[in-house]
Amino acid sequence: MATDDTNEVHQAVFGYSNGHRLLASSIQLSSIDNYELAAASDLAPGVSLDPSLSYLTGVGLPESKLYALIRTWAAPEMQRPGCVWSHVLLLSRQLLSSQIDLAALAPLLRRPGGYKGDSGFTKPLLIGRRQRGAPSPSLVIVEQALVACYDDTYFATARQSQDEIERAILAVWSQQWPRLRSTFVFRSIQSNSSLPNQTLRLRSEPGNRPGSVSNSTWLPIAALDAVSETVTPLRRFLWRYGKDIDPVSKPFIDLVEIFTRLDGKKPSYEVAGQVLAKFGAGQAQTLKRDILGVAPSKAALVKSVEAYDLIRLMVEHDFAEYDLEEESLGDLFRHVDPALLPGVATALELFRDRLGDRHGIIFGAILPTFTKDDLSSDVIPTRLALEVVMRRPDLLSFETLGRFSDENLLSLLDLDLAETETVEILRAILSRAPSTKSVELLEHFPQACLRLAVEAQRRGSLSGEWRSKLNESSELLVPFVAGLATSQDLVDAARAMSFPLNPSDAPGIWMDAFKIHRNQLDKEGETTMMTFIMVLCVRHRLESTRRIAIEIMPDLRRRIVSGMLTTEDEKMLARWLPNYSDSWDLNRRLLKLLRQGYKRGVNYDDLVFALHLSDEEYAYATNQDPENLVRQVFRAFMPWGRWE
Repeated sequence: MATDDTNEVHQAVFGYSNGHRLLASSIQLSSIDNYELAAASDLAPGVSLDPSLSYLTGVGLPESKLYALIRTWAAPEMQRPGCVWSHVLLLSRQLLSSQIDLAALAPLLRRPGGYKGDSGFTKPLLIGRRQRGAPSPSLVIVEQALVACYDDTYFATARQSQDEIERAILAVWSQQWPRLRSTFVFRSIQSNSSLPNQTLRLRSEPGNRPGSVSNSTWLPIAALDAVSETVTPLRRFLWRYGKDIDPVSKPFIDLVEIFTRLDGKKPSYEVAGQVLAKFGAGQAQTLKRDILGVAPSKAALVKSVEAYDLIRLMVEHDFAEYDLEEESLGDLFRHVDPALLPGVATALELFRDRLGDRHGIIFGAILPTFTKDDLSSDVIPTRLALEVVMRRPDLLSFETLGRFSDENLLSLLDLDLAETETVEILRAILSRAPSTKSVELLEHFPQACLRLAVEAQRRGSLSGEWRSKLNESSELLVPFVAGLATSQDLVDAARAMSFPLNPSDAPGIWMDAFKIHRNQLDKEGETTMMTFIMVLCVRHRLESTRRIAIEIMPDLRRRIVSGMLTTEDEKMLARWLPNYSDSWDLNRRLLKLLRQGYKRGVNYDDLVFALHLSDEEYAYATNQDPENLVRQVFRAFMPWGRWE
């Protein structure tokens, strides 16, 4: 019985008994399959078989769909001339789909002259799925076999031994994917007539197209793969992408050439178009889907075309066979690389009419990807840029509005938006003392006001009165800090609002923005933001902001101990830490904050362990009496060990 590591092989014996017929078998065969096997296992027409030689035949059976691998020997001991013995291995689809090296089957074939006294011929055999045949065939002979199989010529056998010919044929057969394996029809000996649909034909002398010569690029690559003792990238490629191609279309050479043109590279528009044109509807679905990126799969062995090429392919080829729902079509463009957005937008505009309803679906998918910088550049077609800002008013800026005609601007007014001068007006307002009207502006244009406040802060022109107003309106402004463009913008925004403590979700908002920009901040800016976020954690209760504090507090404490905080940072933090003596430093006050929590019954163990405290600091922060060993014993046996 087959297992995960073995395959089961049924067998049969054919020979003379009042005619060439089935003599023994490990499986019941239908009359149709029996008839086909009797014909295939009999002596091939025109063959004079030396008693010391044998030959292989491979043919599929029409009813059971089993594949028969046959070895035929002369039977000179029989009274009738031309009698043969044939041992047949009956291969299931499962075996053809899982046996790595089909040459490993050859040793199972044995001359069945003594079949009557050998019960082994009536039982199935087992073979390891990873078992290898040896030795590897000659590369030159394999090339000849490949050309004979796929390039409509004969396998010239004049200078090769029977063993060399068979090893080459088995190597070529092993290379094939399961569907092609099951249709591979061959004899390893020259005959006067061919089997039906015979794939490979032998001739002692080459025909008009010598099988030993080819200028094709596919041949040496395919030959090296066929003789390889490992599963190569080409073999994986053939098995994945040949499975849903009709073997009648002879796709082998095409697939090898496609492999060589892709091989880790993004398929160009030309290559993708050739694949779509080569394989019609219902053929090579897996390859076409992977190249187009339709229904992405982790098993894909090729990269998909760039999104802008996909749009062009979509209008030039019939995509009906992919049955793309609106959501699926949108998914192809929803996560487009921002660097490719200009090309996608250009293609979308260029093929607007030919795309029909698909234009709106694709546009909706890429809409969230646009940024203000994208729209301020003329690489995005103006007409499309206008549609973007009409759907996403948050992307309006003075630079973007400058791209549009008067008519375009009039259409934007229908959205009840401010005119292009609004930004300049807001900038002027922030340059003077705030008024009651200023607060209304913050309510209506919080994002624009925040951006302008950041600019003014950087120039040093933002007044203290405005910083107070911005601080009072922080609930309106803070949600927009995540959209700030640079790390310096983030620091300047915090300073422009006088390090605001609201809204209630401020710790998470500032932390998320800090993570985005942290790598670009200089040490001073990074320390200031960490200090500010720590203050927010304290302000909004440390037990409620524990996740954020664990990320910030250990690094900030090291900086405190190393004296890296500026005077501004120290003052900001000092306002929110407990203080019982002027001689206490910030580190001790930070530990006091934890101690107060333990006194209230709050467990900060995860936070404390992340701080790498000394034993003395640990005992103090966790509110332990020196005589009380209970927590010390608990700490020593924590699963993650003791922090020293």
